[in-house]
Amino acid sequence: MKLVTVYGRRFSATKLAFSVQLRLACNKDEYMYQCWLSSPKPIQEGSDLSNQWTRFKEEFELFLTAAEKSEADDKIKVAIMLRCIGPRGNDIFKSFTFSGAKSKDNYGHVIEKFDAFCNRGTNIIVKRHQLLSTKQGNMTIDEYVTDLHKTARECQLATMYDDFMLQALLLGINDVQLRRKLFDDASGDGGLGLERAIKKCRITENSENDMAALQSEESVQFVNSKRKGSKSANSQREEDTRSTRGAKSQSKSLCGNCGRSHPPRKCPAYGQQCHGCRKYNHWKS
Repeated sequence: MKLVTVYGRRFSATKLAFSVQLRLACNKDEYMYQCWLSSPKPIQEGSDLSNQWTRFKEEFELFLTAAEKSEADDKIKVAIMLRCIGPRGNDIFKSFTFSGAKSKDNYGHVIEKFDAFCNRGTNIIVKRHQLLSTKQGNMTIDEYVTDLHKTARECQLATMYDDFMLQALLLGINDVQLRRKLFDDASGDGGLGLERAIKKCRITENSENDMAALQSEESVQFVNSKRKGSKSANSQREEDTRSTRGAKSQSKSLCGNCGRSHPPRKCPAYGQQCHGCRKYNHWKS
């Protein structure tokens, strides 16, 4: 990557070339600051022109704010936009016709022209239906809200943006009980705003995740305790079995004549008289 040194600092040639276009009325400090800004992604060739323009317009407004150019003259803002929007966007701009009070140097008029051109093939009714039909599914609440915002930006909602977003959120969340609570809040005296609804959804989701984690931990502890109990019972049974076997083994090894354990043919009672029956070769039991 080619680097260029400016005021003792090194910059990529690409960023420097762009920053030079912004330099029109900037002092040295402003110029150095502009060098570090990244411009919005330009519009490319393709069929999703409406989505590209919507994204570019949002990013460009943020770019103007970051570059401290939001209050600049319209002519300067138009020039910056045309520098950022790329060849495809410039070709579209050149096709515009401004008449009467409309001017190509008026930033608001230029934005209106781009809106009309880029959204002319978009069926707003279909887009709004798509927004209200989007379901949460397996998404987290934050992922779901992000997905709704993405669709809502294509619906040209203007001042109705939050209202449509709230409706879509209430209709699409998975939790039926939470939906009922939110509908109750919406019909209450204080009403229900979009941010408040999203906050309630996050709280409910976090609580459910905590409860699931707790139940999982309790299940593990229960299984471990059952295993320990099973091991203790098995150990006791094994001990009892060993004791029984030992007793049986011991009883089998005792001599029936003397009641003692001895090698074969070595019974101490052999030749002895029993004091009970007076017979020989065994002792009184």
